[in-house]
Amino acid sequence: MKTAASLLLVLLVAGCATLDSASQPTVPVPMSAVPPGKPGQYPGPGGEVLWADIGQAQTPRRARFDAWLVDGPDVKIARRPDGMWTGTFFGRPVTLSTSLGQIVGSGIDLAIERHGAGTWVTGMVFDAPVRFELTITRVKGGAGRNTFDLSRQGTGQYDGPAGMLTLKGSAITNDAPMPQTALALLAALLR
Repeated sequence: MKTAASLLLVLLVAGCATLDSASQPTVPVPMSAVPPGKPGQYPGPGGEVLWADIGQAQTPRRARFDAWLVDGPDVKIARRPDGMWTGTFFGRPVTLSTSLGQIVGSGIDLAIERHGAGTWVTGMVFDAPVRFELTITRVKGGAGRNTFDLSRQGTGQYDGPAGMLTLKGSAITNDAPMPQTALALLAALLR
């Protein structure tokens, strides 16, 4: 009986941990098109994501991206001319395909959706749960063991008890290029 009561408590707590825009309609986010030319020839809009732990006990984690590449200490994934993304993510080789609102492959299964003014990134990365929301005023949720509830401090800057998230370039916009922005966010936030 104790196990059933524990399970019920876990389900109740999980049900309360909803994202802010949960009542809004779901719209899958389109993925960016393959740019003309060869890889790296026309980099297109770029951006950067930086996460700094509040205590600065760890080196800040960052990832930069453009139309062809997502690059940082924990990620190096490049787009092929056929639209597939290949490289390494947290030291593991990955090959990813994208479709409307989806990033899938090699241990990664993510949905990217808009709910009102919020963009949700949900799913799994190498058995680590991912569920967070970005809005103009807040970044809230979790990526693996890293949970956060960050408030906007200025353009592209969010902070809270867990740390500070800084978005630069096209990562700031509501129509940030996907899957690049989502992969860069995960490279910075996932722990």
